[in-house]
Amino acid sequence: MSQMHPNPLSAAFYDQWKILNIWLSNTISKLSDEELCRTIAPNRNHGVWILGHLIESEDELAVYLGLDDWLFPQYETLFGQGSPLLPVSDYPPPALLRLQWQQVSDRNNQCLAAFTDEQWNQPHTRIGNGNPLDEDFFKTKGRCIAIWNLHQTLHLGQLSVLRQIRQ
Repeated sequence: MSQMHPNPLSAAFYDQWKILNIWLSNTISKLSDEELCRTIAPNRNHGVWILGHLIESEDELAVYLGLDDWLFPQYETLFGQGSPLLPVSDYPPPALLRLQWQQVSDRNNQCLAAFTDEQWNQPHTRIGNGNPLDEDFFKTKGRCIAIWNLHQTLHLGQLSVLRQIRQ
């Protein structure tokens, strides 16, 4: 008879995050620097911005969950929601972004592996920071991870499109 995991909700959230993170990491590693410089459509996101945004998002997830401080706080304005799309040359090089993706992924992997079911039901750490989106939309740490996974999946699809574009 198998023993039930002591934190089944946490195990499920962690497994979903880990599968998605591996999928993202594999896709990122398969993209050439040239492919990362492509846009998904005219005047739309290019791969460098998408990768930077994924780094910013993973970094921000740790803040929302109360796991750690920002590793790359400068990316909140450069790659955060609503940031303007700049030319590829105005962003860090793909090699640095790949390294930073691995750093935030490794950090979050360690932190999420130790999360408990009780923690997922707690309010996230940015409640009360004055942003109504934080309070009305995310509410709990569990909603944060669920929505973050959906968000990361959206951008995984965009990165996958870059591999198909012939220029």
